[in-house]
Amino acid sequence: MAEIRVQPNLIYLRWYSVFMALCGVIIVGGHAYYYAVGQLTGDWYFSFYMGAFALFIGAGYLSGYINPNISEIMINENGIESSKSLWDSSLKWDKLKKVELQKDRIEVQYLKTGLTNKIIIPMMIRYNSEKMRTLERGLLERCSMKGVEFESRLKTKKD
Repeated sequence: MAEIRVQPNLIYLRWYSVFMALCGVIIVGGHAYYYAVGQLTGDWYFSFYMGAFALFIGAGYLSGYINPNISEIMINENGIESSKSLWDSSLKWDKLKKVELQKDRIEVQYLKTGLTNKIIIPMMIRYNSEKMRTLERGLLERCSMKGVEFESRLKTKKD
């Protein structure tokens, strides 16, 4: 079975980037206009830099110069992994007893110690029911292949 990657929906990030770039253009353009007509006030520094920052961030994401650090969840032959996470979030199948999928996290129980661990599901995956169903199906298939108990606490429609 191939690796299953559940990636977030980046449409929200694109709309946010458009909004940020537009706000930056309006603020910086407004300052340029007031400078051209000679009505620029003395306290323009902070708002100008905030507008330039918004323009830089928004245009950077849209043009591809700034890459967002958004994690994805991968289910493969070795285990469950979350890329680009703050801590190493990889869970190996041979060490797991139970996997539980909840609406905001994947919680696991270890075989030898009985301790639990979790991987937080990113917001952009969490609020997309199709991606959550893909994650649920992938975990169910892989857990049944590896002999790990699986429980889903999602309230999604079954296919």
